[in-house]
Amino acid sequence: MKILIAGGTGFIGSILLPVLLADGHQISMVIPPGRQNKALQAPVEIIEGDVLNRHFWPEPVKKHQIIINLAGSSIFRRWNKRVRRDIYLSRILITRNIVDALKASTGDKKQFFSASGVGYYGYGRDELLNEESDPGGSYLARVAVEWETEALKARGCGARTVLCRFGIVMGKDGGAFKNMLP
Repeated sequence: MKILIAGGTGFIGSILLPVLLADGHQISMVIPPGRQNKALQAPVEIIEGDVLNRHFWPEPVKKHQIIINLAGSSIFRRWNKRVRRDIYLSRILITRNIVDALKASTGDKKQFFSASGVGYYGYGRDELLNEESDPGGSYLARVAVEWETEALKARGCGARTVLCRFGIVMGKDGGAFKNMLP
């Protein structure tokens, strides 16, 4: 299958990419101009573009059967207004742009996988939580709710839509563990 990955240069994407390639899929990865990534390997098609621009997305989305949205600016840094804005735009706006491109890609049955995070539930809750649990009230919870709301709009155009609400991702070469180790 032809798969388009947005945000695939991060830790999750670097783990997912070799698995998809080993299964024989044709992979295209969307990256912002100038972004370097050691994990990228042939035969991955690199599509550079302004990922925050809605006019960028229709062509790449049209050419692929599966779209995987892992886009999101890192939350593992000191926060200020600019960082909060980056966190928000890199999730909400990119997802909105992909969904709009899916809507424009009429007639093609697409599959859309969109990342989200367990920050949806907020923090400090001492209860068992599941997918039906209410969201929290923290900044990341509000971002996750909006992020998922944008992604679910893809169902309106007939795209099979799957939300992937990730927990803390750890690995010996990255993820949260890299920030916790020091």
